[in-house]
This record gives sequence, C-alpha cells and structure tokens, in this order.
Amino acid sequence: GSFKGVNVDLEKGFNRIEFEALNVGSSPPNTAQINVYDDKGELIYANKWLLSAGSKATLIITKE
Repeated sequence: GSFKGVNVDLEKGFNRIEFEALNVGSSPPNTAQINVYDDKGELIYANKWLLSAGSKATLIITKE
C-alpha cells in the first residue's frame, strides 16, 4: 500500500474531517488513516479505520 498526504489548515474552533468509502476497492476493506501534527511538526495524534463501501469515519479537531 501507498498513501496520499493532504495538508489541511484548521480554523479556530471545531473542525470536522470525514472519510467516506465510495466503493470496496480492489482489496477490501478500505483503509483511512490520519496523522495530526502540531506547528512544530510533532505527531500528536494518529488513527486508522477499516471502511466498507458507504461507511464513514469522522474526526473532530478543536483548534484554540
């Protein structure tokens, strides 16, 4: 497996990030992974979800 990174600038307050599996892919289940880094580049949170078609994974991050 490989992954694609996406940088997201968070707004002050609550930020909702949602992953949705659109299909089963070639090797089900789909994997959604998130790594959250602080402004110094330190990993502060990591998680993985195994998603079947149509299911969602949600993460809510609060920025002060």
